Amino acid sequence: MSLRLFIAILVTAIAPGCANRSAFVAPVPELPDAYATALPEEGLPGNTAVIAEWWQLFKDPQLTQLVERALEANYDVRQAVARIREVRALRNIADARAQPQIGVAGSATRDRLSPNGRLPLIGVTNPANVFQAGFESSWEIDAFGGIGYARETAAAELARSELESAAVTVSVGAEVVGAYVRLRGIQSQLAILDKQLLVARDAIAIAKARVGAGLSSELDVLTARELADTLGARRPQLHAEANQTLHRLGVLMGGKSASLVSELSAPRPLPKIVQQLPPSVPAQLLARRPDLRAIERTLAAENARVGSANAARYPSLSAGLALGLVSLGVGNLTSFSSVAWSGVTKIAASIYDGGARDAAVDAAQARYEQAAIRYEGATTLAVSEVETAALRYAGSRERSAKLAAVLHSSEDALKLALVRYRGGLTGFTDVIDAQRQVFRVRSDEVATREESLGHLIALYKALGGGWNVSAR
Repeated sequence: MSLRLFIAILVTAIAPGCANRSAFVAPVPELPDAYATALPEEGLPGNTAVIAEWWQLFKDPQLTQLVERALEANYDVRQAVARIREVRALRNIADARAQPQIGVAGSATRDRLSPNGRLPLIGVTNPANVFQAGFESSWEIDAFGGIGYARETAAAELARSELESAAVTVSVGAEVVGAYVRLRGIQSQLAILDKQLLVARDAIAIAKARVGAGLSSELDVLTARELADTLGARRPQLHAEANQTLHRLGVLMGGKSASLVSELSAPRPLPKIVQQLPPSVPAQLLARRPDLRAIERTLAAENARVGSANAARYPSLSAGLALGLVSLGVGNLTSFSSVAWSGVTKIAASIYDGGARDAAVDAAQARYEQAAIRYEGATTLAVSEVETAALRYAGSRERSAKLAAVLHSSEDALKLALVRYRGGLTGFTDVIDAQRQVFRVRSDEVATREESLGHLIALYKALGGGWNVSAR
């Protein structure tokens, strides 16, 4: 067979393989047109930059700074970035496989042929020196798309790693905001506790004065002290929770707990509730949530692996060329007569493999189906996460508003109980009960506001806030 005829056959074989390749089309999961639970207070413009840094809506510079520092120093974020570098290098390796491989080689050999084995060359000394230098190249021809599918797989894996890194960013940002809110909630509870302790101590003084005047018994003093001691016993618990939260923030920020103690120890109120949320529909989650997009890229990678498994059932083609200099002496190594070359075209095919290649295709298709089911399930779960967070957020805000009204009434009841007690119109038990009620409602009101912020954080996380979609 002539070289030209072989090349013609090669081109004929390559063409169908190239023509049969088609772009991956991701399945579109069935999602509702709207959330069953409408997002509360919709109305903010769908500004990508705003959603990407949603914590700035709290207008708390210290919180914004903490999040920005965490996104640079967090262990998980740094590990995800390193993972991207690894997968990018693997993608480059896959791309390089489609290119000719060219190398340079040289050697100097001295050997002696045995006269009892095979005769040495006539006119050549024995032992003899052989010097070689030249270029070698090889090229695996992608006749049936195997290399192309491998490149698609590597590209999809790179995109997935980048999106998984974005998902880590979303999670870390939400965790930092959540820990910060928890810390400020504890500090607010401590502030309420200190105020209640002052009221309890005033009640002790009032009880003592009435005992001294013979208007009440020592039991009132003991009752007032019991309330003050009960309130005071909560301080160590709250301080321990505050320290635990600071350490949690330190871990999120790359182990910087010590610096955070002085930085965040000064009490500050809870951030204000964000009154508006970005408008959103379920279908937007597919573009907004990096974890969903990462699964979609996994699906693309598995689809390419099915193509690779199919391509492995066909023959492999390769070509090679070697060009160099060969001489028995160094002196004439560079002369034209020392030029040597060889070319080879190779085709290899399996005749019988016991069904291994067909099984590999079946396994690849099964992995693709698993990824497709996972993608469908994840999108359904994402919609549920949004609706659950929205329900909880709306419920906690409504409860917070009602508690504010209850607190006002409880404070009025306490004032009235104190006035009536001083006037001898009621027992001290009524005063203690009123104080306990005020403390309980104040504590519940702060806890509910903290809870509302927690549900809001969960809602923004469920909506995919915390990363720049346009940058991907």
